[in-house]
Order: sequence, then structure tokens, then C-alpha cells
Amino acid sequence: RRRQFQSTQQPRTPPLDQGERDPEDRRDRHAVRQQSRDVELDGPELFVLDFDAEMLCPCFLIVPGLLGIKGGDGGSGGGEADYRLVHGWHRGEEVVYYDFGMNSPASKGIVATAPIYAFITGMDIDGNPMFVEGQHNIIDAVPGDAGYSDLWEVNLVVVDEDYAADSIKSVDDVMLGNFEMMKPGLFVNCPIVPEGSTFENGEELVQGWYKGDAVFYPDFGMNPPSAIPIWVFATGMNSDGSPQFLEGQNNIIDQVPGDAGYSAFWNVQLVMADEDYEPNSLKSAADVMASGMEVMPTDLVVNCPVVEA
Repeated sequence: RRRQFQSTQQPRTPPLDQGERDPEDRRDRHAVRQQSRDVELDGPELFVLDFDAEMLCPCFLIVPGLLGIKGGDGGSGGGEADYRLVHGWHRGEEVVYYDFGMNSPASKGIVATAPIYAFITGMDIDGNPMFVEGQHNIIDAVPGDAGYSDLWEVNLVVVDEDYAADSIKSVDDVMLGNFEMMKPGLFVNCPIVPEGSTFENGEELVQGWYKGDAVFYPDFGMNPPSAIPIWVFATGMNSDGSPQFLEGQNNIIDQVPGDAGYSAFWNVQLVMADEDYEPNSLKSAADVMASGMEVMPTDLVVNCPVVEA
């Protein structure tokens, strides 16, 4: 039994007819709508908004498998990469996901975020942002930079209607423009990858700007700034303290998209397998808990968005 999870990437011009959407799809999308929150920010005047997250354009920005736990291929530097799906278990059934590694700092279950800037000319009568056609979104950090995270907090930059799209291509220029800005309290999972990268599930790349240069990323949609457990099996530890992963065992998760509390950011829990353990004989978090095997919490957090379950 498999259920396909599509990216929440939306066209820059939001669809006018919202009534024909599948009710199940609407329920899943509305589950990621978040309420606005108060913020303090130095610089241009900032407004806090609450609007329909599903109207958001693809503003959103990958270095895989730094853990070595069934990771994808490629990275953010060098040539294009081919990102392959990884197989795991969810409550006894197979899931597949991408592994973009440990690019996003986290502490005590909270994932650090970085700002991304999307341009609008204002709000429509329903309170949704009117995005500037042809303007690519802007970031100020890529993998390897201080402050980089795969998880981006959306900042809306309000420009005049006569603004020329892509005439601004850096955060420095955004700040120099002294524009009005708004924070809707939305976070998106969009890791940066090399130009020309491909994905086994067919995800497409979106272009953005980074200090005047083009960058590229897939858009895995809205995601809360939280990390939830993933159970990874090991047989012991190496002399340098790194785990000896159990060959043939798929990792186990307990939540998928649509579940309350789902996040694509996973906090690694090491399951210390017995010597006679047969790989994949445990296929759920409940199985792990009932097995009596030692579970070692870690501070490691990986970005592994589930795309099929």
C-alpha cells in the first residue's frame, strides 16, 4: 500500500478556482497552515501576517548523507547530482525519502532557520500576497556558510508595482532598498543543490539568487522548525566514536506527511542491534520499543523528506 506525497510547490500566479481541489488534498495542505507570530527585527519596518499558506509561490530553497545512513548522491558543490530515493519503514509499511544530510543546525528538537526573501506588490482582497512575476527569491547563505539551513523562514518584501523583476539579486540590495517587509510565520524545506541535479521521483529545480549568482533547489513545501525521531540500527561504535551501521536494515520513522507533528527533519536515535538480529525483522517504532534493544539518543539531525508511503 503506497500513497504518493506531492511537493507543495505552487505556480507564481495562484489558481483562481480553489473549489475543484480534492478534499483530501485540501485537508493535508491546510494542516500545514501556521498562525503568525510576533517577531522583533532590526532594520526596515516589519509586519506580521496570517494568510493562506497554500497560496505561497515556490520561494523556497542540499548536501546529502553526511551521516552515511542510506544517503543520496551528490552535493551542493561541483557538478550536478542524481538524488536517489532511500527505503525505510513506517509502522510496518515501506516508505521512501530523500536524504539531504546534516546541513541544518538543531538544538533540543528545534531546527535553526535562515531567511528567504520573496517579493510582492501587496495583498489581494482575500489577504493573500500578490507575488512579483519573474522575480526569483533571494537567500544569503548556501551550504558551508555560517547560518545556512535547509529550512527557510519566509520574508515578504513589498515593492512598487513598477518594480522591474530580478533587478534585485542579493540580500544586501534588499536591505539597501529600505522596503517594507512582512513575516507570515511560514517555514519551507528547500535545500540547495547543484544546477542540473535530478531526482528519482521527478522533483524539479527552482532558481533563486545568492549574492547576485543563481542557485537552485527543490521545494518540499511547508515544514515546522522541529525535529522528530528516526531509528537507525548499529552494531557498535568505531574508535572515532562513529556508529557501525547495520547493513541491510532500513531506517524506521513513526510519522509521514499528513500526520500531526510530521517534520522532514529527523533526530537520529541509534538502535544497538544484538549480534543475532536479522535485518528488517523490526519495521516500526513500536517494534523497537518492544524489542528491549538499547536506544542511544544523539544530537544528529538529518533532512529526509518522505515522498511516498
